[in-house]
Amino acid sequence: MDVQLLLWIQENIRTPFLNVFFVAVTTLGNAGMIWIAVSAMLLIPRKTRNVGIMCFIALGLSFVVNNLILKNTVARVRPFNACSSLIPLVPKPTDF
Repeated sequence: MDVQLLLWIQENIRTPFLNVFFVAVTTLGNAGMIWIAVSAMLLIPRKTRNVGIMCFIALGLSFVVNNLILKNTVARVRPFNACSSLIPLVPKPTDF
């Protein structure tokens, strides 16, 4: 089902404008940099410091549970690896 949906998107919705937009949105999420930056900014004012600390703790726990445990336990193949006709717009990730 994943491959069929992605092929449909590739054939019917992909446009140069949307490609640039979604590559930019995807890049924002690389390594959680946007969330690390937001959390760091929350540490600056004394009023939001506790929220910043909680954000960093949540990011750390999320990394451990999602990236180290779940992804390696489930080990699901990415759709573009299962279907050679899918053409990714961003570099292929090496993890699950």
